[in-house]
Amino acid sequence: MSYGIGILKPDCLKRKLETEVYDMIIASGLKIVFKKRVQLSFEKVEELYRDWVSKDFYPGLLEYMLSAEVEIFIVEGDNAISELQSIVGGRDSLLSPDLTIRGKFATSLRENIIHSTSNQETFVRETELLLEVEANQWIY
Repeated sequence: MSYGIGILKPDCLKRKLETEVYDMIIASGLKIVFKKRVQLSFEKVEELYRDWVSKDFYPGLLEYMLSAEVEIFIVEGDNAISELQSIVGGRDSLLSPDLTIRGKFATSLRENIIHSTSNQETFVRETELLLEVEANQWIY
């Protein structure tokens, strides 16, 4: 068993798509083991997206992620991170297949419903950043 972390973004919550998104995740074979709704601080969003700071879309991304609450979740399953990424779809949501979360629900590149961790290193970093717990609390 392994774990992955994700975030339902402001557009997902505003459009009340949580149940449909979680149903798709569960149908992929993953189990939702934790959910927490929060308003992220500027510092946390800045750290979460630190790799994008040089991109022209970065200021808008910060503004968007601070615009409303998000829901942080953890999934459990075999190859949880890669399975979650598979059901989430690609970064360019407009090119993601319709059977993925982004392909089905995203309305733009920015408002793409969901964030998911990309590898074990980012799982550890994002768990510690977003949940303020040691990542080794989750057995992975």
